[in-house]
Amino acid sequence: PCPATVSYLLSCGLSPAAASACKRRIRSTAKADAVRALLRTYGYTDADITEVVRRDPSILILDSDRILRPKLNLFASLRVKPRTLATAPTLLTRSLDKHLLPCIQFLRGIIGVDSDVSSAICRAPRALHQADLDKNMRPVVDALRRLGLPDKSISKLLTIDMCVLTISVDRITQIFDDIKALGLGVTDTGFVYGVSRFCRLSRETCLRKVALYRSFGVSEGDLQKAIKRQPTILGFSDESIKKKLR
Repeated sequence: PCPATVSYLLSCGLSPAAASACKRRIRSTAKADAVRALLRTYGYTDADITEVVRRDPSILILDSDRILRPKLNLFASLRVKPRTLATAPTLLTRSLDKHLLPCIQFLRGIIGVDSDVSSAICRAPRALHQADLDKNMRPVVDALRRLGLPDKSISKLLTIDMCVLTISVDRITQIFDDIKALGLGVTDTGFVYGVSRFCRLSRETCLRKVALYRSFGVSEGDLQKAIKRQPTILGFSDESIKKKLR
């Protein structure tokens, strides 16, 4: 590691280990200082800036006015809190015109009002970074419609968990089949929560948790009723499930 870079990262609040592990060299402390100053004008606290630098030190080498300011303006207009971006600073490295604006415009068309778009981003900021408009977002929404999920439910699903836009169409189809097998229909209130929970877990994990509930004597009928009312029960850890059922 470059001693000057390590020294600067230490001044940003990073631990010696984190600073020494950085592979990005900071060649201009003036540019890095400008980035930190800009972040402060948008409401970032020192703790937020430390988090940004810890997660992605490359932010410090970006042009503060030409690259960062327009993106910060965009997120500020959506009322996305600095703390949210501090946990996913790689969003600030994505292209404004080629990625962020097209993706957000697409979300507006599905979700509706900007306040709900903001809620979706705040709940899953990394999903906005990871999802590709043409490879993931459009195909997944088309698949949800093809599988019978009403537009109103699609809007709700993306608002509560935008991570669904990062998985494959084949996995979406599999999730629908598995949730329907548990007794939930696409028009049931809990269906979108089931999709949200299943998309964050592998199929094997979901089926293992179902088997775990049944191993405690929960009948298939009662388990279906429980999942229909509260699909998030599949999100508990195995140890939590065992402890609570005991």
